[in-house]
Amino acid sequence: MKRPKTKALALIANLLEYPSPEFTAVLDSSCKMLSAFYPESGKHLEALQRELARLSQGEIEEVFTRTFDLAPICTPYLSSYIWGDENYERGSLMQELSNRYNQLGLPLNGELPDHLKVVLNNCQYLEEEEVKELSQYVLIPALKEMQASLDSNNNPYRHLLQAISSVLDSHPPRES
Repeated sequence: MKRPKTKALALIANLLEYPSPEFTAVLDSSCKMLSAFYPESGKHLEALQRELARLSQGEIEEVFTRTFDLAPICTPYLSSYIWGDENYERGSLMQELSNRYNQLGLPLNGELPDHLKVVLNNCQYLEEEEVKELSQYVLIPALKEMQASLDSNNNPYRHLLQAISSVLDSHPPRES
């Protein structure tokens, strides 16, 4: 069974890696692939591409680090937007995600189980109902808060979050 929506989310998850020198090429190919099935999402990635094209590799790395890594403008840990950092329910969600990923043999690659990149990538291995529930109760509410934070700073990565939201909000594309 093809699940283009979760494949698109996994494709976008690759763009949440620290930007290597190959990042612009990966972004370019991601724009092209995503645009074929999710044109609105593709437009958001193209906007990200245009804004980052004005920056040097070092500046792109700095923006990424400021955005998602060291004292981030936008922490990539989804549950912190819903429950805050010190809440039992946050730990409970992370335990559930961790158990499910372990059950499926999915690696965390040194990240917490609620890291945006991990969740987006692992959606392709979850049951459709699990993805719907995770989207409704975790991804969509957290993304709204993350986007508001990046919008207020005019951060280029706001376009990446808009691309994710656009995929989540869209209907599955028709197969040709």
